[in-house]
Amino acid sequence: MNSAAPGQLIDGKVTAAQVLAEVTADVATLKTQGIEPALAVVLVGNDPASHVYVRNKVLRAGEAGIRSQEYRLPAEASAAEVLALVAELNRDASVHETGRGATRGRSASPDTGAKVPTREHGSHQ
Repeated sequence: MNSAAPGQLIDGKVTAAQVLAEVTADVATLKTQGIEPALAVVLVGNDPASHVYVRNKVLRAGEAGIRSQEYRLPAEASAAEVLALVAELNRDASVHETGRGATRGRSASPDTGAKVPTREHGSHQ
């Protein structure tokens, strides 16, 4: 990994390539142990920036050998619907990370303030 001193300019593309290479190697190791890493992404609504973020996340996952699944819900989806899908994905042992096109802990619905539960890499509830 590219370690830079404070105030030192780093090359983001070089660092990203190094991280991708490390993750790809880790994924290959997991696959030799019979584990196929998988990412599930939940996208709610049609925010163009979120679509770009999710598309890039799925592309990078694929480059690293990680299987990805996308779930798209309409903007009108209730917090209960979003949380039910995330709970279902958290129970799915074949999914190793549940992501979404928003910051971790962002409200699932502005009117309820419900938080979308997240799961760390490889953990299952």
